[in-house]
Amino acid sequence: MGKKRGRPRSSERRDAVVKLDVTIVGKAQMIAKARGTSVAEYLSEMIRGLVNRDFLVEMKRIEAESSGQPGPDPE
Repeated sequence: MGKKRGRPRSSERRDAVVKLDVTIVGKAQMIAKARGTSVAEYLSEMIRGLVNRDFLVEMKRIEAESSGQPGPDPE
């Protein structure tokens, strides 16, 4: 049986492509390299908490709307 084609997976994450400001990406590349990690891993860890917080706020708002109650204040 032959060798599998392509680059071997180094992570179990499911990555996606996004567009970011090139200045931010350049700085993130320097930081990730200095820390010995990938840019994707570095940025994922940086924004994970922010996204989880906002996701929870939106889920509570949607739940409140569906029950007819006012939702939480996003601030």
